[in-house]
Amino acid sequence: MELMWKKWQDLANDTTLDTDDWKEWETRGGKVRHAINNCLACAYGYCYNAETNRNDYTKCIMAGLWPDGCEAKNSPFSMWKPIGNKDRSHHAQTIADFAKKKYYEEIGRKK
Repeated sequence: MELMWKKWQDLANDTTLDTDDWKEWETRGGKVRHAINNCLACAYGYCYNAETNRNDYTKCIMAGLWPDGCEAKNSPFSMWKPIGNKDRSHHAQTIADFAKKKYYEEIGRKK
């Protein structure tokens, strides 16, 4: 979740970037392997259902932010997507803040 938080913080800071433009992807010279859907929650199995071989958004660690899935029309992710959107930074920051919260919750459980 730390990487998810950092990725979305970077996207909040630079609204011209898309998810595949993140500087930490290996393809951009960084150290993070490119992720399925460009999503670190999807990539690390936070929402993958082995029985159906599909993502189950109800199991996504980010579901509290988008209970109907990240692609739902009212999710911060869907509202962030249009390049040139004047609220793009706000929506990315919403995702970053939620990921940061989840990161600290995970750290707390590991102590």
